[in-house]
Amino acid sequence: MDCDELSKSGFDLEESGPMMRKEVLTKRGPWPRGEETHTPTLTLFAVPKAFEGHTGVIQRNAIRSWAALMPYVEVLLFGSPEDSELQAMADEVDARVIPLTENNQGTPILDQVFAQAHAYSRATCMGYVNCDIIMGPALLDAVNGLTESELTSYLAIGQRTDLQVDKEISFENKIAVSQLNTQREQQGHLDSVVCKDYFLFSKDLFRTIPKFLVGRGNWDNWMVASTKSSGVPVVDVTEVLTAIHQRHPHSHVTGGRKNAYVFGEEARENQRLAGGRHLIKGSTATWFLTSEGLKKRTFPLISMIRDIPKFASLLANLMR
Repeated sequence: MDCDELSKSGFDLEESGPMMRKEVLTKRGPWPRGEETHTPTLTLFAVPKAFEGHTGVIQRNAIRSWAALMPYVEVLLFGSPEDSELQAMADEVDARVIPLTENNQGTPILDQVFAQAHAYSRATCMGYVNCDIIMGPALLDAVNGLTESELTSYLAIGQRTDLQVDKEISFENKIAVSQLNTQREQQGHLDSVVCKDYFLFSKDLFRTIPKFLVGRGNWDNWMVASTKSSGVPVVDVTEVLTAIHQRHPHSHVTGGRKNAYVFGEEARENQRLAGGRHLIKGSTATWFLTSEGLKKRTFPLISMIRDIPKFASLLANLMR
């Protein structure tokens, strides 16, 4: 998918589907902030890092983009309630801060994150998303397509659009959003299918998961592979949903990306908990969502074969 194709996949605030209302695009819904009079369609939950430097910039962008979809989306942020920067972000966007569990290295553990997200969620669809991912209103149309489909249980994944973003964005400012869309169309590129930065799923799934470590390799592949093994459909929503990945280094992990995802002790622990890497089975979908609805993917492996050039490029960058 090139930049022309990316421009068709729906990020613009002005190009929302039938599910969206104009007032949601200019403020956080027609109801007063904090008043729970509307049941959200989607619960988004995430585990932010410290709000420092460029990391702080891209995390604020991501979370603000999700909050722009309120009241159809509720946001849960996992971290320390004593973290003043996190609490300030949550207060700004009407998100809830939920404490999390960490290992002795200070790395968050995911099993309680998923369990607590289920406990607090008021929606029928849930979404775990990395805190560097900007989502637009097409997210709600994708969720609508899933919930209105023939599927009673599902996991949805999609490719991300990689982009360098260096400044904070106001998603209530049409000019700023238009500039972001132009930058995305001109400079963004679709990453490999193995890069999974969000999971949208029906609420019956993932109430319990292994004690995976956040930001390390292999657990994301387990999410897809275990779902397929249980016979639940995995849906590729790339065609209808643009997820902007704001590019960043991995200096917070000793050894960078190759240790975070492959060679590091915590990446290997995730691999052990997952029962392997599951690279192919954990990166291919059995269904895909289009603007015309849900379709069965006859040969899921084809998407992985077509992805070989992107995957090879990813490996080369990983090993630098």
